[in-house]
Formats: sequence, structure tokens, C-alpha cells
Amino acid sequence: MAPKILRYIAHDLEKDAGYEHVALSVEGMTCNDCAEKLSRTLKNIPGTHNIRVNFIRGQADFDLEPSLSSIDSILAIAQNSTGFILNRFKQGREALNLLVPKSNVKALTELSIDGLRDVAVLDESTVQVEYDPKVIGARDLLGRLGDLSTGLAPPGADPAVSGGRRKFYKLLITTVLSTLLTIPVVVLAWGEDIVSEFSRGIVSFVLGSLVQALAVPVFYKPALRALIIYHALELDMLVVVSISAAYLYSVVAFSFRMAGKPLETAEFFETSTLLITLVMLGRLLASFARIRAVAAVSMRSLQSTTALIVKGDDESEQEIDSRLLQYGDIFKVLPHCRIPTDGVIIRGISDVDESMLTGESIPVHKQPGFNVIAGTVNNTGTLLVRLTELPGRNTVMDIARMVEEASNSKPRVQDLADRVASYFLPTVSTTALLVFIIWVIVGIKGRNESAAQSVPVALTYAIAVLAVSCPCALGLAVPMVLVIAGGIAARGGVIIKSAECTERSRKVTDVVFDKTGTLTEPDLDVFAEEFFGNARDDIAGVARALVSESKHPVSLAVAKFLADVNHTFLDQGLTILLITRDSTPVALFGLRTRIRPEAFNVVSDLKRRGITVHLVSGDQRRAVAAIASSVGIDNTNAVAQYTPDQKQAYVASLMEKNKYVLFCGDGTNDAVAVAQANIGAQISDSVASSDVTSGAADVVLLSGLNGIPFLLDLSKASFRRIVFNFAWSATYNVLAILLAGGAFVEVRISPAYAGAGELVSVLPVIAAAMSMLLLKLKPSGHI
Repeated sequence: MAPKILRYIAHDLEKDAGYEHVALSVEGMTCNDCAEKLSRTLKNIPGTHNIRVNFIRGQADFDLEPSLSSIDSILAIAQNSTGFILNRFKQGREALNLLVPKSNVKALTELSIDGLRDVAVLDESTVQVEYDPKVIGARDLLGRLGDLSTGLAPPGADPAVSGGRRKFYKLLITTVLSTLLTIPVVVLAWGEDIVSEFSRGIVSFVLGSLVQALAVPVFYKPALRALIIYHALELDMLVVVSISAAYLYSVVAFSFRMAGKPLETAEFFETSTLLITLVMLGRLLASFARIRAVAAVSMRSLQSTTALIVKGDDESEQEIDSRLLQYGDIFKVLPHCRIPTDGVIIRGISDVDESMLTGESIPVHKQPGFNVIAGTVNNTGTLLVRLTELPGRNTVMDIARMVEEASNSKPRVQDLADRVASYFLPTVSTTALLVFIIWVIVGIKGRNESAAQSVPVALTYAIAVLAVSCPCALGLAVPMVLVIAGGIAARGGVIIKSAECTERSRKVTDVVFDKTGTLTEPDLDVFAEEFFGNARDDIAGVARALVSESKHPVSLAVAKFLADVNHTFLDQGLTILLITRDSTPVALFGLRTRIRPEAFNVVSDLKRRGITVHLVSGDQRRAVAAIASSVGIDNTNAVAQYTPDQKQAYVASLMEKNKYVLFCGDGTNDAVAVAQANIGAQISDSVASSDVTSGAADVVLLSGLNGIPFLLDLSKASFRRIVFNFAWSATYNVLAILLAGGAFVEVRISPAYAGAGELVSVLPVIAAAMSMLLLKLKPSGHI
């Protein structure tokens, strides 16, 4: 059995074995080293499996065997080991953040209300209450609390954005303070005779020491924690060694000066202070870019903050916070307003813009009985809608969670980056040591300097090498691009379930389509009927009974036809349904499908790219040939009357020929072929949450077949930027180390400016990733 199929089976077995999926928000991660540290910690805890960490989003998720470890113990161990702040997302559960006076907190925690599951104190004024929405609604719960709460806490942003902002503001304050303290040190060092040497030394020592203290939580603490707890050298150690060397030498030189025995090379406090400030500035920029990247593609921003509920026979209206919606509610959607959550229309006719979820710009007609989806925008009509899903469980939130989990996964190209990064620290450390030794020898042997003269000079070169080396560009090269790509895809109606899929879709050589519900519309029409030897009404009743409980498109079409007396007889290219009684044919129905309007253009586009297009169907030969001819698929690549197992075998045979196969079906009877292919795509004509999250597909296409060229374009654009990021990271570090190490003699990077390396190396990587937002990729367009 193919590895991919085994993976899905294993995943199902894990669910059956009682595994619990845990998703965490993580504050404090700034680089890929941080992600690896948390991943290692979680792997060492019994009962944790399938661990995925994404430092761009500040999230992690894993599967847990509750019998081996508890969530609380895992959070405690991980926080103590890494220093990060971890909180569990309340997935699958409903929670409200309430403003509660400090004097009422104890009374609230002791309250006993049916449906109230848990109470947690978030801070001195905010309490989170977890409840069962099927037992008690949000408004009912708030009413039962009475005066204990003063109301809802302000709504929070996307957890990944809000957590990133908190980290950003902390770093911003530290960077500003460091800058304010560094400026006087630099001015005194570079100014001529502004103050006496004694005064300059005192001021530089005091201010330089304060800047060094600011660096403790940013650099020293994580580096030493990794060294002590994990016995590992992290990339922060490069910064720690360089700033420590510069600072400690300056302290020693300053001490000798105060003792009246100045060294030949004076102290240089401006080097350590500038190093710290510039590295902080680079990390501040990277932090800001991560926030902007996540916010720009966040699906959670589509969630409406208010809802207009309708109550009583008089249909009185009340605007409420959408977090207070509860089961049984009926809400009104006014023209040009965003729909607050999933529901079914009970009154009103309108068109709804679903482009933010499907990428399709044409509004979708809606009338009573039709479903509406959270985050979509009503056009000119007024709709009365019965709630079917709460805001925390609706389609937008399901898609958001899926996109986030996909971005947490690690593609193979990230493994390559990790392997390269693992050699970075020892390579740079060895290089710095060699540079130090070489310049000591050059000073003593080549320039006839004393050791007291050559050692400080050699030290400045070694410090510069350590400080200028920056793996941050390498760490951001893959995850920054994939986070943005996943968000762009989701907004274009292509839900990618794994980051690996984004990276490898560019390799597709063959696309295999199912017919019914994929190249054609999901609904079929009955165009012909034939009854053999019995009364039509009798046989029609038998047929109706046979198909009434089935959801297969053929059954639905027959059921619909039998309820409709008007029909048309056509005799070519029809799908056949034969009904027998006691092995004797009694009725024959001929059905025809409608080809999707975009099918011909999509097939033409794929062929233009050099991709071979196939059609594999369980339908009869003439019907398959007619569809293949209509959309432009060669008859030699169109096969009929294939069972699900034969479809899987067809895909497998292509893969054995080293073809990279994308199989696209509707999930009705082709799940095994979807799982077999290198990339499995499921086309969904419904934006319902169950259709998006279920199935073995790597990709769910809400935008129709146009999503396939869109996916290929997005994958190519992502890969080009990843390659650029790798190339830039390598080029920068080689040139920077050569310049810092004095390889060009006349031109060098002084240690004071080496800290700008983080800023210089990261800027192009951030620009490359963010440029994807400027491409304006859409399911109907190309780059």
C-alpha cells in the first residue's frame, strides 16, 4: 500500500486509539531555533506524537495520549524548559472572556451553573469561562452571572497576531531604550575632545553596562538556557559571544586605564552597544514583518463582530456582539452586511458575495432553504437566517484552523534549511577562531607588533565575524513564504492542508480528473427512461424507493426526475442506471451531466503548461468519450467503467513511470485514488465546514477547477522565493564573513557595524515573501 494511504490509515487509528489533538499558542519564539527547541522538548514528553511548530505564527500542535501525560503537565514542562509562554486553544469548545471585578473573581469561580465547564483567571480584570453551548447559551450564561461580570472583554485579534504584537511591543521598548543609551556612547567615541578621556570612559562604562543588561533577556537568557538544559549551542550564542567579548575587553581596558596602566588598544564600549542595538533592530523588523504577514492573510479577520438578532412574534431586533449568538437564534442580514455565522435562510432572497472564501467574483443567488456562510457579504436583499453553527465553530473558523495547522507542518525543503543551519554555528565559530589566530600571527610576524597590540586587533576581527554572521534569513526563508502562500490560497478558495503540498505542486506532470461532479456539475438530469413489461407507476415506485436514501449524484438525479413529470428523451452519451427485479431488467434511465463552464479553459491551460490530462470514470464508454471530447482531453487518456480500486491502480501506474500526479475528484467514490496520488484534490461545490475539513485530500477546491492552475502558479511563485531566499542567505553570509574577517584588507566591516548584519540579511527575505501579496494571484488568473 502506498505510504500516503498508510498515513491516513494511521491517522484514523490514532483517533480510534483515543488520541487527543492539542493546539497551542506560543509567545517568545523568534526564529527556527526556537521552534526546534520547543519541538525537542515536546518530543521528550511521553505520549506526544506528530509534533508541528511554526514560529512565524507562534503556534504548535500535536497528538496526545491522555493516559501517558496530561495537558497541564506538558504545558508546565515546556514552559519551564523553553521559557516560552504556552496557552492551549479552546478548539471544539466555547469560551467567553469576561470583565470581572477583582472582588467578584472568587465568587465566580465557585459558581455552579448547568453547562458551565471551567473558569480561568487570565489577568486581574479578565476571566475566561468555558461552557457547553448545547446546555446553556452565551447570552443566557451572561445573564445568569448577573452583577458578577461587567460584560464581555474587548474582542481579541487572531491569536497569532495578538501574541506577535505583544512580543513586538516588548522588543520595541527594549530596542528604544537600547538606542537611547547607545547614542551617547557612540557620540563620545567618535567625537573629538567632547569630554575628557576619564569622563568618556566613566559614561561609556555605565551606559554600556546598562545596554548589556537589556541584552540579558533577549540574548543571554535563551542562549544559556539552551546550553544548560539541552546542552546545545543555539544561534543566539553567536551574538552572546561577540557582545560579551567586546564588552569584557572594554571593561578590562577601562579598569587598566582607571589603575593608571592603560592598554595599547583602548576600550571600545561603542562596539558592544551598537552590536546589541543593531541586532535588536533587525529582530524588531523581522517581528513586525511576521505580524504583517500573518495579519494580511488571516482568515479570522472575515469574522463579523456584531449580529442583528430577531426575537419574538413581533420580530423585534437587537444588535449584539456576535460572540453572544447561541443555538436557536434567528438573525437578520441587512444589505451589504457581512454574515456573522453559518445558517440557513428562512426568509428573503438575495445574492451573496462568497469571493473571500471561494475566489469566485460572481455573487451566488440565495433563497429560503439555502445555506449561508460566515464571512460572506450579502448584496441588495434582506435575509432572515436561522443559526446552524456558532461563531467559534463555523466554516471561517474551520478554514482558519486548517490553514494554521497546514502552516505548522514542515515540508522537505525546510528539513534542508534545518540541516544547513545545524552546521552554521560550528562553522562560524571555527571561522572566527581561525580569523583571530591568523590576525594575531599577521600582527606579530608580518607587522612586527607586540602581542599586546595584535591580540586586541585580532579580537575585533573575530568579534565582527561572529556578529555579522546571520542565519535568520535562512530560518525565515521557508516558513515566511509558506505562511503567506497558505493565506493567499485560502482567500482564493483553495484550502491547502499541508505545507508540503504548497512546495511540491509545481512538480505536477499529470492531472487525472474524475468525471461526475468534477469535470461536470455535481447534479445530473434524467433525459431518457424505458420500462420493461410492467406498469410505469409500479416500477417508478420501486425505483423511487431504491434511490430515495442514497446521496450519490445518479440516485439524486433519478429521484428528482421521478418527482417531475416533464422530461426529455435523448439517446446519446448518457449515463445509464438499470433497475432489476429478481435479476430481470424492469427499468432503464439515461442521465446526462452538464460540463462545468471552466472545464475546457482549465484543461487547455494545463496542456499549455505541458501537463498531460487524463479522465478516469466509472461511467460507460460513450458518456466518458463525449465529455473528454468536449473539454479537450485526448481519447487515449480517457478510460471508462473503472471501479474505485481501478482508479487507484491507474494513478499508481502513472506514478511508477515517475510521473508526478494530481488526482482531482469530488470525494464521492474516489477517496482511495485521491489518497494514492502525489497530490489529492477534492472539488467541493459547498462551502460547508464538513465538506472542507473531511476527506483524505491534500487540497480542497472551493473555487472550482480554476483552483488547479491557481495552485500550480502559487506553488511556483512560492518555490522561486524560497530559492531566492536560500541563495541570498548563502551569498550574504559568505561575503559578510569575508569582509568582517579582513579578507579584503582595505575594506572591512568593523565590529561596531557588524550588528547591522541581521537587518541587511533579513530585509530581502521579508521583501521576497511579502511580494507574493502584490502578485494579486486569483483562481482565474496567472502570473
